[in-house]
Amino acid sequence: MMFMVLPVRAQQDLSPTKLFEKVRASVVVVKSRNAKGQDISQGSGVKLPSGRIVTNFHVVKDGKIFLVGRG
Repeated sequence: MMFMVLPVRAQQDLSPTKLFEKVRASVVVVKSRNAKGQDISQGSGVKLPSGRIVTNFHVVKDGKIFLVGRG
């Protein structure tokens, strides 16, 4: 598994609502499980055109198994 930390540049001309409208088709739910398959955390992520998922580190930091889906 590879983690990357990327700086975030805010685009000031998009309201939160407009930003969500732009990316909502790419928004996913990320669930982390421990080695025993027990849920330990959950958060949102965004699927990039490359197919990779971007999420917050705290969602995946202790996980061994990751589930990604919608809804």
